[in-house]
Amino acid sequence: MSITSGESPVLCVNKMEADLSGFNIDAPRWDQCTFLGRVKHFFNITDPRTVLVPERELDWAKVMVEKSRMGVVPPGTQVEQLLYAKKLYDSAFHPDTGDKMNVIGRMSFQVPGGMIITGFMLQFYRTMPAVIFWQWVNQSFNALVNYTNRNAASPTSVRQMALSYITATTTAVATAVGMNMLTKRAPPLVGRWVPFAAVAAANCVNIPMMRQQELIQGICVKDGNHSEIGHSRRAAAIGITQVVISRITMAAPGMILLPVIMERLEKLRFMKKVKVLHAPLQVLLSGCFLIFMVPVACGLFPQKCELPVSYLEPELQDAIRAKGKICWTLQNGSFVVLEQQTVAQGPKSTCYLFLCAWELYFKRQKKKKPRIYDRDPHVCGMQSIKYLLSGPVHKMFPLLWSNGS
Repeated sequence: MSITSGESPVLCVNKMEADLSGFNIDAPRWDQCTFLGRVKHFFNITDPRTVLVPERELDWAKVMVEKSRMGVVPPGTQVEQLLYAKKLYDSAFHPDTGDKMNVIGRMSFQVPGGMIITGFMLQFYRTMPAVIFWQWVNQSFNALVNYTNRNAASPTSVRQMALSYITATTTAVATAVGMNMLTKRAPPLVGRWVPFAAVAAANCVNIPMMRQQELIQGICVKDGNHSEIGHSRRAAAIGITQVVISRITMAAPGMILLPVIMERLEKLRFMKKVKVLHAPLQVLLSGCFLIFMVPVACGLFPQKCELPVSYLEPELQDAIRAKGKICWTLQNGSFVVLEQQTVAQGPKSTCYLFLCAWELYFKRQKKKKPRIYDRDPHVCGMQSIKYLLSGPVHKMFPLLWSNGS
């Protein structure tokens, strides 16, 4: 593929014209119900090479995505062109507002920006001024990323963002300084892990503070027809917890393993002679970790998280049961409750949801539960739950167990 010059970039693909009548540009290319599918998806949209794409090409990508959504794609357009345009669009434009995001705040800048900050935090951890400076730089970078990717449906005030920024920076600096003082007599490797402890502590404070309105007011809960049922603070707490875990997971491998690697390398005679290269080497190695961990951490949790109704507030549980709902799903910050008759159309069931439905069925029917053998309940999917709730149990036998007792 190549870009030709002219008023608007056009991808040149030497292939026969494809039929785009049924093409949905917003449909994910990979199965988002599987961890591998989510990782591939985020590998695509966090590609650091998209940071270097010129502004004119990004504008072309937005136009192509909008035209595809309206069904007015120019004649001769190939599927590969639309997929490439969608990749650029997802990497540079806000998903809610459609506005172009600043370069530093884009997820595609996580690797180049994160590798520089992480590398220097791990290199300059011994002196107090360096610790304070690089923790401040890191939290400033995180604040900009959070502001750039803020949820348009739950606007964050400037005061709230400032309070979150100050609190996270104070937490990170206090943790780093305090642990540096406590680990002065500890082995050198322990001191190298102090930056990770500071980053993890700051994430545990920064993200809940940034999204405190969701914890106070709750996030929207909808049914299978996208009709609002209410707001759930418990659902918001679960979603925010997952974000915190993802952020810490993103930083953990590089900030835990890299100190071990550098501790060994710095003992080599060659490395003792080129101390000036230690910092660039840590930056490079940090990038090697982040280029994999950014998509892995982003794909750690599915966009749709299936959980039992018992996790919601009592008043919402009553409303859901009154309407015949059985579960709720997290998608793009909103929790969608799936109705019994449409549950088979959802994503594959998690083991936990399946077993909850299994328990519910036999509790209602007052029957003895058959013994499940070694077959993984994940393979049953949502269709099995539909059979479980609405049909005879013998329909599920081929999917669940080898013998019927």
